Amino acid sequence: MIFDRTAGGHRFDFIRGVCFVCGISREEFKDNSYPRCTGELYGALAEPGHPMTRNEIQLLKELTAAGEHGRVINTLTASARSEIEYLTSAHYIKRLSHTKLYVITERGREALSTIAEGDS
Repeated sequence: MIFDRTAGGHRFDFIRGVCFVCGISREEFKDNSYPRCTGELYGALAEPGHPMTRNEIQLLKELTAAGEHGRVINTLTASARSEIEYLTSAHYIKRLSHTKLYVITERGREALSTIAEGDS
């Protein structure tokens, strides 16, 4: 992983565009007048060194609410495609064959429960 360490103390992963420590995306960083990194770890780790972004967590929550029928996910932006690709490769979500529908997997549900336990 390659990090950009010059952005207000954030450690942005160049590939995913997310601060490895606090979870803020580059877009949020720019939109919120370049806040400094909180230094507080966040979210669940799909695999060591790869924390989930706020958007990925929100997407898992939306897919949980959608149930077994899933929902269509807009992948028009590069960041959305990156999030979908990451969640799929981590086996948190899966695409229903020959459709644009995605559903959450058991592993995705487990990740959300881990996040909920960490927030309590």
